[in-house]
Amino acid sequence: MVWRVLRLTLLHFVLHCVVSGALVRSNADVMRWPGAYFDMLATHISASPVGLFTDFITNTRDISTAFSGIDAPGVALNMAIAAADARSNGPALCHPAHMFAIEKDAEASKELSLQPNGPRCVFGDIMRFCSPDLRAKLALETEPYDIDRLIGAIMRPGAVLLTAACQTHEHRRGCLCKLVSTVGHIAGPPCTDFTSWGKCRRLRGPTVIILLVWLCICRLLRFRWIVVENVPSWPSDILSRYLGELYDIHPAVLCGTTFGSVATRVRQYILCTLKTVCHLTRPLADCASVLARERHSSYTWRNLFVAERPELDAEMRWAKARKLANKENVTDDTCLGVLLDVEQRRLRTFEGLHDVSACVCNLTQDPEFCRAASKADTLHTLVNNSLLLWACEFARFMTSREMLLAQHFPVTNDTLQACERRGDAIIKMCSFNFSRVQSQLPARDRSFVAGQAGNSMSVPVIGAVFCWLAMFLDFRPSPSLLRAPLLHADIVFSSPVAMWHACRNRSIAARLGTGPVPLCDTTNVQFSLEREQAKRRRRSSSCASNASMASAASDSQSVSGSSSANGSNGSSGSNGSSGSDYVVRSSGSNVSSPASVASDLALWKSLRREKRVKF
Repeated sequence: MVWRVLRLTLLHFVLHCVVSGALVRSNADVMRWPGAYFDMLATHISASPVGLFTDFITNTRDISTAFSGIDAPGVALNMAIAAADARSNGPALCHPAHMFAIEKDAEASKELSLQPNGPRCVFGDIMRFCSPDLRAKLALETEPYDIDRLIGAIMRPGAVLLTAACQTHEHRRGCLCKLVSTVGHIAGPPCTDFTSWGKCRRLRGPTVIILLVWLCICRLLRFRWIVVENVPSWPSDILSRYLGELYDIHPAVLCGTTFGSVATRVRQYILCTLKTVCHLTRPLADCASVLARERHSSYTWRNLFVAERPELDAEMRWAKARKLANKENVTDDTCLGVLLDVEQRRLRTFEGLHDVSACVCNLTQDPEFCRAASKADTLHTLVNNSLLLWACEFARFMTSREMLLAQHFPVTNDTLQACERRGDAIIKMCSFNFSRVQSQLPARDRSFVAGQAGNSMSVPVIGAVFCWLAMFLDFRPSPSLLRAPLLHADIVFSSPVAMWHACRNRSIAARLGTGPVPLCDTTNVQFSLEREQAKRRRRSSSCASNASMASAASDSQSVSGSSSANGSNGSSGSNGSSGSDYVVRSSGSNVSSPASVASDLALWKSLRREKRVKF
């Protein structure tokens, strides 16, 4: 009996490892995360995960990014789509159109231009979308910033624009590109004011202005779903405060080691779904337990040190040039000899204060301030200033390509060949699979690559978020709309006729005319785009009949209106269309007469002129 229990336990463990793809033994195994996720999801849902992912990609016709750096979300989508194509017999999936990216770093913008399925427009500083008046007001603000005063200036209608000069089309003089509303949006707002290694200024630091401008853009464009990545201490309640009336907020704290990564990276992922369009049927936090992958004990940070002699020689030349630029003598041709004097002192301090003989040390951090070093098997979190990571066991520092490998970008031959794909042809997944020199661009700077590797998302983690979206995102209105009272920013009409009939209700008319204007929202009425596209042809045929009815009604009213105006005391002039309040006539009958249709048409046209209806 005992042996039977042991055999069943061992069989269950083996099946768990084989079916779920949990055991990760090498860098190539990590790159197979899309197939492993599909296999694990097949045990939790009845439908085919590949089929659901295919439907998700088909429905997500376009995406956009902001503060994405070297575009880890795009790399994750490329890898997941290639794996879904390899597991399906249908036609090849079309990658969602990457409409725009907002990225201030010039070197990252060059990488975005080489990214497979990269953005069509690359905008630089997000502050370019601020109006001149807003820029003048923000120039007067000083630290510590008052967020309430900033909100009053930034969230004001017209303060943030949707057009700016685009780096992709900058050769066209005077050409301004426009931000468009996409289905999906992925962003990683600046975290320097919220990280524990910074000054911890939080919402009183300079990055709060960038955050509020980005929130303003989100309110204007109203993406179907938004994925936000940041440090765990980043205040997710700010999304609930300024996007809560439009979106359902789903936060989750995920770590790279949970998904088979050898590098620790604890980050907060927040999924926002537009209430009137879609909702999530299962919390994002369950992703960590369903898609978890176990690492084999033999897979440690040592597997990341794969650089060969030509790459090491290039790194040595960079280090020597940096040392000579600081007017320091190169003592010898070893990796230790090309370190800066301050880095050599920090290395000695690391060895004196901490046991780092089997660890990787970050020599750009002060060891007396914190122990910026790895564990015996897992690499510590890479950050933007992880310029020099020293491995005492190998007596050398980590190359920039190895840092990209720590975030699991497929930048080596082995990892690129390990990616699942249809056929035998190698598919390039990221910009680092291309040569910038051959693409008529300047050569890559080693310091930039190392900084962006530390600033990037972990590819398997953001890939897990995408797979979770594909399985549990329901494109139907959120049930929270039934539990909460209707807000003026959430009014949705299926057609103009439905809006005209609804406007007869005095309560809605009062909210349209005298209610408070929502933050950063120039429209109080939003048409349902899905139904609008489905009924566009039927509406075009009905517009002709409505126009004829309106003209007939206006002709009949012009005669009766002139006679009634002569007998009146001029009271009708006080309710003219020039007033700020819209007076809507209520009707006790459900049958629309030509006169009521004409008045509704006049109301709709006046609302359209005032830009209070988006059509």
